[in-house]
Formats: sequence, structure tokens, C-alpha cells
Amino acid sequence: MKADANVRHRGGGGSRAQGAGAWSESATLLGIDALSQAAAPWGMNFVQLSPGGLRADYAVASTLRVNLSYAAYSGAVALHGRVPAGTCAITVPASRGSSAPGWGPGGPLPSISRAGSKVSIYVPRGAELFAVVVEEALLDEEVRARLGKSLRSLARGAGLRFRNEQARRRLLDQWRVLLGIAAVSSTTPPDPREGARLFERVVLESFLLASVPAAVEERSPAHVRLAYRTELLMRERLGERVRLAHVARELGTSVRSVQLSFQEAFGMPPSAYHAALRLNGARRALRAGGEGPARVYEVAQRWGFHHAGRFSIAYRRMFGESPRATVRAVRLEKAAERGASPLSLRFVWRTRGAATRGRPVDGLSGG
Repeated sequence: MKADANVRHRGGGGSRAQGAGAWSESATLLGIDALSQAAAPWGMNFVQLSPGGLRADYAVASTLRVNLSYAAYSGAVALHGRVPAGTCAITVPASRGSSAPGWGPGGPLPSISRAGSKVSIYVPRGAELFAVVVEEALLDEEVRARLGKSLRSLARGAGLRFRNEQARRRLLDQWRVLLGIAAVSSTTPPDPREGARLFERVVLESFLLASVPAAVEERSPAHVRLAYRTELLMRERLGERVRLAHVARELGTSVRSVQLSFQEAFGMPPSAYHAALRLNGARRALRAGGEGPARVYEVAQRWGFHHAGRFSIAYRRMFGESPRATVRAVRLEKAAERGASPLSLRFVWRTRGAATRGRPVDGLSGG
């Protein structure tokens, strides 16, 4: 992982151990930018949904074919993206409410997403989540051996559920032990490839032994599916104002049903969720480049914020800094990479900022 002031490694100067044929790492990620940077290699993107400081404690153990990770989040987040080609993603909530779009007799339903499929995971404040990214051919082989089905047939059906709550808890305990062993192991086995195969087999076998094919009636409840359909529509319309009446009409239901289902599934009204999506989009755009207050105003307009002062207030409340502070921080980071003096950069910022006074963006001052 790239060195970053917002990434605090645990275990001295960072724990990245070669053990049992797999590498492992644990760290504390501070802020939405550090989370997004960590998820980028997997084609995923984090969205911060609750205001204030955001912290994620995570641990990962990986071979070339299987990546097992655990994360605990201090605030509510959403994770969006597509599963990388040739892989499958398995997500298992470790606490009630996190990510799972439904509940079966065995607790939260695990989710298996195949290569190329869209992923939308909601994790409420204080929740924990396990995830496995695995080579698709390997998972298909294990599913056929353990469940007598193919991945394709599972995708066409209702997916999987845990046998019971005890099986779910046992699985999570086994995965925690695996991560712990990988983190403390500092020796390389005589045959690293055999150690990697053992790690892969234990991760997948423990999951499949705890699971059985779900019946159709055990799929996500109708109100949860409605909430996720609403969420998808909002993500497709980030640059515009979304009216719930239009959403309800498009989904063939009532505004009240949309509101109630969304509140129960995501813990907030649709309007608050949509605003959070747009604020995160604006932050990514500000960090992507551009200079000066005029850049801030353009980004705000593009993401549907047409009142500069209100945008600045909402942005600061969500991320703990003003939009201008975000742009300034990016410029300082780039200057540090080039070896430029931060003091000279601040002087350039101030002189250019002074030349823009009188524009509507003046309401974005501060930070």
C-alpha cells in the first residue's frame, strides 16, 4: 500500500508478513480518501454517508487466487463498483445490518457477485464486514464439489444462505483465526505454494460448509429490493435533482413505500443519501485536479449544488474541511511529490485567490 499520512499500520512500522504462502497486512485508514485509495485496485469506490471523522480498521491476507479481508467502520459508508474480470466477490456481514440485502434463517445472507457484475454494499455506522475476492474458476470448482451446483446456477437461483446462526458465527471465527495466523506468522513454509493452496482451501471450504442454496422465499424481502432499486436510480442521476414522485412512478409504487423502505434499509431518507452521493462526487472531482476558488464553484454546479454557501456548509459538515481546503491539500501533496516548498505554494494560492474576489464563490471561504 502506498505510504500515506492517513494510513496507520499496526504492528510497529506496518505488518506485512509472509506466512503460510500468503502475504498479510493490517492498518487503520483515516478518512474517505484513504478508504477509496485502498479500494481502487479492486475497481471499487467508497462513499462517506455519515458526517464527521471516518476510520476503518482492516486486516487482509492474500494469495494470488484468494484475498480475505476484514474491516470495521466507525461511520456509515457505501461501496460501489464492478467485480474485476475473472474473479468473484463474496461479502459476509459480521454484525447485523452491515451490507446484507436480506436475512435468512441463518442470519444475514452472504452475497456472491460474479465477474463484471455491479456491487452495491451499504455498511452502517459501527458495522463489520468480511470480504473474499477469489478467482472465478477456483470458486466454481469448489462450489461444484461441495454443493453439487455451478456458480451460474446459483446466480440464476436465490443464492446462498447460512445453515443456521451457529454456522455463520463459526465461519466468522475461523476467518478471524486465519487473519490472525497470517498476521503473526513470520516464517516461510518449506513449500510456499502448498501453504497458499492450504490457505485458499480453508477459506473457501469453511464458507461453503457453512452455506446451503437458498430457497426463493429466502431472498431479500421486497422492501429491501425496492430500496436498492431506488438507490441505483439515484446513483444514475447524480447531477440532477431527484424527485421521489418520479422515482416512485418509475418503480411502480408509492412515494411512501419508497421512503419507508429506504429508511429501513439505509438508515436515512433518500434525499440525505442522494446529497451524500453528490458531496462525495464533488470531493473526488476536487481532488482530481484544477486550481483556485473558480474550480470549486464549477464542481459544485456540476454536482447539483447551485448555492455556493450551502454547498460549503454541507461539505464541511460531511468531511470536516471546506472545499477550498481540499483543493489546497491536493496541491500541497503534489508539491511535496515534486519537492516544491509548501510555503511558496501557499503564497501562490493566496495571490490567485485574491484575484477572484467578487465572484459568487466567495461564500466558499474558510478552512
